[in-house]
Amino acid sequence: MCPVFRHIALLGSLLAGQYSSGNNISITQPLLVDFNSTAGTVDARFTISWQNSWRVSTAPANWDAAWVFLKFRVGNADPTRTGVSSTGNTLNVGSTALLRVGMPVLRTAGTGAIPTNTVITGIPNATQVTISAAPTTALAGATVRFIRIWEHARLANDAAHLAPAGSTIRTGLLNPAAAYNATTNYGVGAFIYRSANGTGTFTASNVELRWNLGTQGLGSGGPIEVCAFGHEMVYVTGGSFRVGDGNGGGQYRFYTSPTPSSTYLIASEGAIAVGTATGNLIYQADLDFGTGGDVSGPIPAAFPKGFTAFYCMKYEVTQGDYMAFLNRLTRAQQASRVGANIATGVTTVTNRYVMGNSATLINRNGIRCAAIVSATDPIDFYCDLNGNGIGNGTTDGQWITCNFLSWPDLAAYLDWSGLRPMTEFEFEKSCRGTAAPVALQYAWGTTTIANTIYGLTGSGQNNEQIATNYSTTAGNCAYNITTGPGGDVTKGPLRVGILAGHGSNSGRTTAGAGYYGAMELSGNVEEFVVSVGLPQGRAFNGSHGNGALNAFGQHDATSWPGITAAGTGSRGGCYYTGVGGLRISDRTFAIQEIPFRGRGHGGRGGRTMP
Repeated sequence: MCPVFRHIALLGSLLAGQYSSGNNISITQPLLVDFNSTAGTVDARFTISWQNSWRVSTAPANWDAAWVFLKFRVGNADPTRTGVSSTGNTLNVGSTALLRVGMPVLRTAGTGAIPTNTVITGIPNATQVTISAAPTTALAGATVRFIRIWEHARLANDAAHLAPAGSTIRTGLLNPAAAYNATTNYGVGAFIYRSANGTGTFTASNVELRWNLGTQGLGSGGPIEVCAFGHEMVYVTGGSFRVGDGNGGGQYRFYTSPTPSSTYLIASEGAIAVGTATGNLIYQADLDFGTGGDVSGPIPAAFPKGFTAFYCMKYEVTQGDYMAFLNRLTRAQQASRVGANIATGVTTVTNRYVMGNSATLINRNGIRCAAIVSATDPIDFYCDLNGNGIGNGTTDGQWITCNFLSWPDLAAYLDWSGLRPMTEFEFEKSCRGTAAPVALQYAWGTTTIANTIYGLTGSGQNNEQIATNYSTTAGNCAYNITTGPGGDVTKGPLRVGILAGHGSNSGRTTAGAGYYGAMELSGNVEEFVVSVGLPQGRAFNGSHGNGALNAFGQHDATSWPGITAAGTGSRGGCYYTGVGGLRISDRTFAIQEIPFRGRGHGGRGGRTMP
């Protein structure tokens, strides 16, 4: 929880809690400083650090970066109004101070009844709010509580931020292709990275990101609570590359028609013709099993193909990431984003391991809640891999990849983070880069793969490591784990980045890394991607999340595949699959469409280069 400071005019004293995830990225002690009431701006100052960072000018000539975004909520307690009356869906509240669009609305006393999951939809003036559903019984002299919500901070453009010596800051705009505008095309986050070549732990002290809080109705003061979040990203350079690996059309691989042993060159972001005509992109179809796709097109120019530079998350979404996300949602939103029944009105939770919807830990997903919860308030989630009931301890698995994610879960998380899904073309480029394809290759660029990984030391810790079956010559990844110490339900994904820098074995092959440095592209969990195999996927135009979800916790980003998952698939295999699904170009599940939560499913996001 982030400590609350009591008055915006003295923002220099506001502290936000430390956030850490991925490979020990941390953002510590953010302060809000230099509040400018005239301009409606304030600067968020913090120190950021992460391990295994780099910037190199030799191939692949790229760097890693931190994607940082801010969340805030207004007030130090839920606002309550007395003597409230209603007319239709308008509430007369006396004062709208500290009220925000999106706040859940509860009648706690007096006459009237408000439907479950009602929220504020508008604030037309200083004494009234509109709500999403009219009271079923009109309010008269009622007491109404408004539950505080977390919102996404809108950032200024590049020049307004302060980058410490040795670092660069680039704003990630809502639409990177358009000009900055403080109200319509603002920054939803920022990339922070090395400004010169170097490797190892990277620390930037006293970073300052400028927040245009005045554009969000906060220029006149009021208590505010702020938190900062971050993801490690890798820069995927622009330019031509090939999809498919030349192993024929089996497993629905891409190739150039009419030659199954060929690959297909993506040389621009222009539209791609699909079909049997010579020179077209093609793949096998098998709609009866919902796999390769409809072999139709064209794939529009707006569909991200990987030719334009982009950022890819270095690691898959972790359980710590997803826990922090859940804890910044309303109760109605939370109920949509977990497997257990925690709907508004529920006060007893039996299946407390909420992602696997189980009373006990299964498949190493330790996200958990209390047995007794409020009927209406947001639930506090925590990681408890060791099952001792004490959350977020040193062995509780916050750094383990988050499995049991559905497509709607991942899409909501990415929208909330200001990121976007990756396409299956971008997935292949992240793995292979500009290197010539090799038939049957894995994400680390070769066809060799080590024995299955079993033994762990430091289980659940931020330094969880491989104890046995680690190869010094072949590619390593988590796959074909057939059982855990207590049977099938105890096997599961591993800590993100677990294979990087293991002992003296830090090369790409033994670390199982993609061409640009992204980890676990093969194995650990299957990753959701936007597919070219159905019209719903081909309609994706690369739009980015705006940091907000709808009232029921679903993504609302334009052009993304919907909550049925039509137009999505998965790539890369997972901890319990065999070697086939681990290969870069294997499209066996390219239109799998998984709206449900699978024990081996998770993912990562990306962002178009600013």
